Amino acid sequence: MSEFPSFPKQPDYPEKEGLPSSFSIEDGEKVETIRFAPGQYGFSFGPREIRPDAKDWFYGGNEQSLRETRSLMLDLNSSEFQNVLTQFKGKTPDFEDPTQFIRALDSVTQKTVQSDMADERIGSISDMIRHGRAACCGKSLLAGLLVKQLLPLKVEQLNGEVGKIGDTLSFPFTHAWLRISGQDKTGNGRVILYDPMYKRYQFFSLNSGNHGEITGGNFNFDNYSMDAFPFNIIWAQGLKAKSTSGLKLVSDFADSTKTFFVEQDLNLSSQVSGEIGGSFATDGGVIKLYNGEVRGRRVPKGPSVRYPLRGVTVF
Repeated sequence: MSEFPSFPKQPDYPEKEGLPSSFSIEDGEKVETIRFAPGQYGFSFGPREIRPDAKDWFYGGNEQSLRETRSLMLDLNSSEFQNVLTQFKGKTPDFEDPTQFIRALDSVTQKTVQSDMADERIGSISDMIRHGRAACCGKSLLAGLLVKQLLPLKVEQLNGEVGKIGDTLSFPFTHAWLRISGQDKTGNGRVILYDPMYKRYQFFSLNSGNHGEITGGNFNFDNYSMDAFPFNIIWAQGLKAKSTSGLKLVSDFADSTKTFFVEQDLNLSSQVSGEIGGSFATDGGVIKLYNGEVRGRRVPKGPSVRYPLRGVTVF
């Protein structure tokens, strides 16, 4: 085991207080509009959690979802998914033994779907299993659903880029991997970062302050770059940043747009803590929350992406 020589903790951004807001209902959803006066604000967003009951998981490989006419069907009662779940159960995955746990999950995931970046034409999880191949988003979703069906753990999808980024992205698409978290028998936190596309994983044991130890793995996820796309969403909604802290603007691949990423020195801690945080000065504006989330698209007509807002600080 090796202790973090430096593990900068994400800033704490508690629940918003005193910010003027109004509520409405749009298409059956509760929408909160928050108004910001000119000033300096800190924001904390979470990655999207994988939930078996989600009705709005728009999958990039789903041709229909590119037009957002329907979401991916999580048909977990299908014989195809139940067969895979039975295989996973048969390996008796034990979160107390991260190596055994991730080997069990990875062996079933790799056997079920091969890593393939082709554009899948699928409408459901059972389609993906019958298809027998998936890119990073599909493999992460499948692996996450297997965990959620069997164990009381939190599973979130992280997004960003493979490798450390400079001023320009290296690929014209975002990468997806998983953060799996829970408590061990001693009550301390345990986090597993897992990329089923490339069979990479890293284990962490955390104390109450989110500081801890790297306890194993076959890869250093500090070599991945986690994006901070919720800041793109609130920028597009009209809350524009004049200066930022904890964030980096990176030019997208082969076009003139830019994407927010977490600063490199906070990159690993963001993945381990599951916090996408940053602060900026602004001339003011509004943001909209849909059932507590900000929502937007990475590309026009692309699938919806969403991030829960966990807190706002007024400096």
